[in-house]
Amino acid sequence: YAFAGWTDGVNTYTADTKLSQIVTGSTTTLNLNAVWQSQSFTITYVGVEPGEHNNATEYTEGNAVSLTAPNARPGYTFAGWYDNSSFEGNPVDAITAGSTGNKTFYAKWQENVYHIVLNHNDGTNMKDTYANLPYTGEWVTTAPTRSGYTFAGWAYTPDGAVVCSDGARLTAFVDANTASGAVIELFAKWNVVEYTITYDLGMHAASTTHNNPTKYSIETGADIVLKDLTPKAGFRFGGWYDNA
Repeated sequence: YAFAGWTDGVNTYTADTKLSQIVTGSTTTLNLNAVWQSQSFTITYVGVEPGEHNNATEYTEGNAVSLTAPNARPGYTFAGWYDNSSFEGNPVDAITAGSTGNKTFYAKWQENVYHIVLNHNDGTNMKDTYANLPYTGEWVTTAPTRSGYTFAGWAYTPDGAVVCSDGARLTAFVDANTASGAVIELFAKWNVVEYTITYDLGMHAASTTHNNPTKYSIETGADIVLKDLTPKAGFRFGGWYDNA
C-alpha cells in the first residue's frame, strides 16, 4: 500500500493540509486514522507480442490474477509462463493475493517435432522413417529411384498433388496447427519417362514407308512389334537391327 494521508472520518489531510479544526485552547480529542491506498504494480510479458495474449498488465496487492496461455503460435507448443528467463523451476499460472512488486513473466515455447513416414510407392533407395524432425528444420533425404520413372516429389496420398520435394523444410508441407509428435505419411510421386524410337532408313529414306511407333514407355501395355517397311522397288526388306 501507499500512504495517502490522515482522516478524521470526514476530511482527509495530506502532508500539506492544515488542520483547521484544532484551535488555540481546544481540549477536544481529535482522532486521525492513516489512509492507505492500494498500490498498482505492472505485469510485463516477454516472448509474446502485445496481441498474442489477454492477460492483465497490472495488479493490486489484494487481488489474485490468473495467467492464461497466449494465442497459439504456428509450429510451436506453449509450455507455460516462468518468472525467470532461464525457465528454471515450475511454470507460474497466477499471481496470488497479497503479492507485491512489479512482475515479469517469460513465455516458454517448444518447437513442435514430427515423424515422417515415407511410402516409396514402388521406388527404391530411400530411408523409410524420419523421427523427431523440428518444425523449422530442413528435411534431407535421398530421392527414391524407380526404373522407367523420374521422381516428382512427395504427396499426402498415392494419387495426390505434390506438396514438397527432397530437402524441403517442414514449414513447406506440414500444417502449422498439427500437434507436436504427429506422424505424417508421404507418398512418392512419379513421372513416367517417355522414350523415343528412331528408325534409320539409310539411302532408302525418301522412298520407303512404315507405320511403327516413335515413342514408348514402361507403361506401354504390350510388347511393341516392329512392322516391316515397304521397300524401294528392286529391294527387299531384311529386318530391323539395333546396330549399324
